[in-house]
Amino acid sequence: EIAWSMVQLNRAASEAMVRLGVTCATDVTGFGLAGHLGEMARQSGMTVEIEAERIPVFPEALELLGRGVVSGAIERNLEYAARFVAVRPGVREELKYLLYDPQTSGGLLIGIAARRAESLLAALNRRGVKTAAIIGRVTGESRGRIIVK
Repeated sequence: EIAWSMVQLNRAASEAMVRLGVTCATDVTGFGLAGHLGEMARQSGMTVEIEAERIPVFPEALELLGRGVVSGAIERNLEYAARFVAVRPGVREELKYLLYDPQTSGGLLIGIAARRAESLLAALNRRGVKTAAIIGRVTGESRGRIIVK
């Protein structure tokens, strides 16, 4: 499963991740969610399917993206990471832009075995991390793909 946590420092999340044995993790920074997840998928040789509506996001951020207020780096990230990404019809435009948003202090992107995903969310919750969510899953082998639905 692919989990996403944001809004607070990463100490509590790192403790939970160590305890539950995550497969991989990275902090989402300047390359945006798509850039970081694309590299994780490529380097592991997997296809990842994410549900855009499950990504925790500040409502104001979506509102601004919906009005076309975007960082200049979104275009650069889109150029780089679009090779990994296939967006299914019906995904809202602002959520597409969100994938490429160049976070400067982004959330954690965590890969963990499906059987331990709910335990990770519970452990994060107990440690005060309330914004974590399962946003996707690994669906098979590839050269590294992200399917957004």
